[in-house]
Amino acid sequence: MSDRRSLNSTAALSLLLCIVIVISAFSFVGNGSRQNAFDASELSATYVIFKDQNMVMAKNGTTGEIDFESDNATYVFQSVVDHVESTGGLIHVKPGVYEIAAQIDITSRCVIQGEGYSNIGTGTILRAVRDNITMFHIQSMGEWGFGMRSIMLNGANNGSVGISVDYLNRANFYDVMVYHWKDYGMILNNATALNFNGCKFMKNGVSSAETGGVLLGDPGYAIGITFDSCQFDWCGVGATLKNTSSVTFRSCIVENCLYSGIRGLSNPSEKWWAQQIYILESYFEDNNVIRTTNQRDISIEGQSCSFWTISNCVFIGNKVNHSIRAGWMTGPINIENPRIYGSPIYYIAGTGYLLGVVESHLDPACLPLKPGVTGFSQDLFSTEDHGSYVFAPGQTVACIEHSLGSTPSSVIVTSGSGGKANGAWVDETATNDTVIVIHLPEPHDTSVTLYWAAYK
Repeated sequence: MSDRRSLNSTAALSLLLCIVIVISAFSFVGNGSRQNAFDASELSATYVIFKDQNMVMAKNGTTGEIDFESDNATYVFQSVVDHVESTGGLIHVKPGVYEIAAQIDITSRCVIQGEGYSNIGTGTILRAVRDNITMFHIQSMGEWGFGMRSIMLNGANNGSVGISVDYLNRANFYDVMVYHWKDYGMILNNATALNFNGCKFMKNGVSSAETGGVLLGDPGYAIGITFDSCQFDWCGVGATLKNTSSVTFRSCIVENCLYSGIRGLSNPSEKWWAQQIYILESYFEDNNVIRTTNQRDISIEGQSCSFWTISNCVFIGNKVNHSIRAGWMTGPINIENPRIYGSPIYYIAGTGYLLGVVESHLDPACLPLKPGVTGFSQDLFSTEDHGSYVFAPGQTVACIEHSLGSTPSSVIVTSGSGGKANGAWVDETATNDTVIVIHLPEPHDTSVTLYWAAYK
């Protein structure tokens, strides 16, 4: 009898517990529009930002309460960032299009995390809705840094800059798409040890060669920056390097940029230069879309640029003057194992190292431009011709006969003593199976000597 009572009590307690669980579940779901129940990806979030029709909500990850809500997404994002300023934390942003109308200032050591994106209109997307704004201004992070991942910043051709950095150390950006900003997708100023992995810079700064995907080191510095498996597509310039050192592009895709893919600049009077740049195992295709005569996949400009390594890269395209242009540099440029397809012109002037090039083809005044043992090997080029040419005073165009029997697949040009031919370029459209056409950028009062090597 006592056993039967015990069994009945246990069954009653179990039934009561089930009723409580069901009621709690209905209550939780019923409050979903306000509480927006956590899923597994949000469990560690300090705040969860989500949309409820036209309202933007920010739920406290500890209490589950809505701390901030407004139809103004900028207000909610800024409020959350300010609230975590002292402690830092993870800000998880649910899918939706969040319209940003003013700059969001970040000084807290936080991570902003979305849930990815599948195209321009689907996923976690922050979109600029006012002209000429900078969406995020990140500054004064000390040694702890900042993070952003799985999110799209859409300038919608309204905003000026997606992210502007001023004093940021040890930060990580993963799978961030920076799309359609008028000036730059991102500006890195006084930045150290930043890592970009799987990020995309698309359709930024398409108006000129002075705008583009990323600007590094202006007016401050950018040191120890790594772009790993990133994409630069349809920008004015994919990446512009000014006051930079130890910048690495590894396994990147750089294509369809209107002017140059990667552009290194120097200006001693402004105290900026691009040094110790590494471009490794990357892919370049159809840059210089608008067919200017002085832009390339990689363009290195100015005497204070030095110590560049370009290794195992592929260059594809049929636009004017593709591949590499290097100015008169104070330090070496090492070019290892380039692979050039289509019919681009390969071009370098100044000092450095061209691995695989015979030293007798080069002007001794350009040393330390030295040959190596790999690169332009017999399996890549079966026939070559080389020589020198002297431009008369005032002359800017030369038609130089060659003996290859077909249009050269690559031409190397180096300047004679004094670098007067620095900036000369090969006219691909006029070069054919009998002549190479080379232009000087401007006439000179005295004769100008250059050296050339053509490869079949």
